[in-house]
Amino acid sequence: MCGLVGVAGHINGKEEGVFKRLLEIDTIRGPHSTGILGVDARGFTTVVKKVGTPWDLYEYKSFDEIFRKKLTVLMGHNRFATKGKISSLNAHPFEHDHIIGAHNGTLRNQGLLPDHQKFDVDSDNIFHSISKLGVAQTVEKLCGAFALTWWDEEQETMNFIRNTERPLHICLSEDGKTIFWASESWMLEVTLKLAGIKHHPIFEPASGTLFSYKIQIDYNVKELDPPKVEALKLHTYYVAKTTSTSTTQGSGGKSGNVFDAANKENPPAKKTRSVTVSELIMQERVEFFVSSEAESDGGQRYVQCYPTQDDCNVELRVYCADDKNMWDWLMQGSCYFEGKIRRYSSSVDNPNAAYAVLDPRTIAETTTPVEDDTPEDEPEMAVIYGGKVVDEEEFDLAVCGGCANCKQIAFIEDSDEIVWLDKFNFICQDCKELPVVQEFIKKSQETGNIKH
Repeated sequence: MCGLVGVAGHINGKEEGVFKRLLEIDTIRGPHSTGILGVDARGFTTVVKKVGTPWDLYEYKSFDEIFRKKLTVLMGHNRFATKGKISSLNAHPFEHDHIIGAHNGTLRNQGLLPDHQKFDVDSDNIFHSISKLGVAQTVEKLCGAFALTWWDEEQETMNFIRNTERPLHICLSEDGKTIFWASESWMLEVTLKLAGIKHHPIFEPASGTLFSYKIQIDYNVKELDPPKVEALKLHTYYVAKTTSTSTTQGSGGKSGNVFDAANKENPPAKKTRSVTVSELIMQERVEFFVSSEAESDGGQRYVQCYPTQDDCNVELRVYCADDKNMWDWLMQGSCYFEGKIRRYSSSVDNPNAAYAVLDPRTIAETTTPVEDDTPEDEPEMAVIYGGKVVDEEEFDLAVCGGCANCKQIAFIEDSDEIVWLDKFNFICQDCKELPVVQEFIKKSQETGNIKH
């Protein structure tokens, strides 16, 4: 569970106060990391994110710098980590080309998204996909829970979409110049009432419906145009009926009764050997995701699942139709599960067409373990001003003032690309490419005033 909050359109001191209060209240939905996006009246974007609560974020100079500008968008996110370690890098929002977005939810099958193997955090992968494929194709591939908010720099739009597994609420100010949003409606009710801002009724977008608001990049924002509303196709959860004569995937053929969780349109020429049912049984516990509801030949309903292992297409079944709580928990869950295999069965005609039955009593939710910013075994190190070698904590302190040109903070992963001016000031990897900054760096290096 994470939290989404924000304000867009006409933003003055009162609206900024609403945003900060929303961000603070939203900590109940995610205390692990906090991040914000600010878009100013010239269209320039600034992202600041930090491990911890909003109060940790407030310590950053770059956070204060955002609010010194005339703003048109403030988008916030409070993270509760489920995939990927807790770190500033894994905090939201994520930036990919012209898309900057935040996500609440957990995908059950990230493998459907492009380049999924490159991303530790499913949310990061989502916005990479939107930037490459567009929102329509991406949403259709989202197997799991999601509520998404993102800024499109090219279209200058603030965008919202969700499915039934995650909440998201929006409202428009009475004068029609500002939109406010939050994961929970009461957050909007409380903060807007305290600020004395009158507003239109709070609403929740229908599942699979995209709302796109054109935001005026201007110092004098007028009434916003009505949003563009578009119903998009959501991910299809296939229902498979098994038969004694159906076949499963062999050396590259299509499965007869097993849903291909990755749904690969262009399978690779070479395929590694699949994990068999026998090998699954040898595992103490099997991690899996829920695919759909299914029915056996005898008419018995079960929850159809598949292992999270990329090289395993074995169907897993949970027979729990008589246990409504268990059934609803599995079908409506937004996470991975794990459990023990109780037995397995295969077709007499085709021994390869096997499936395994999970013991409902052993099933539990699984999440990625919460880790510290600095790995215990091999802490990441960086070189700062004067050639001093520091760990991530010291590096964060050294760069907390932000780039001397744009005020954007730097991550330790980018330490080799920044230019140090002195002990507490640096030029980031983006600004050092600007001609005027390059000229300044060149002259300073000639005089020996700065160091890389």
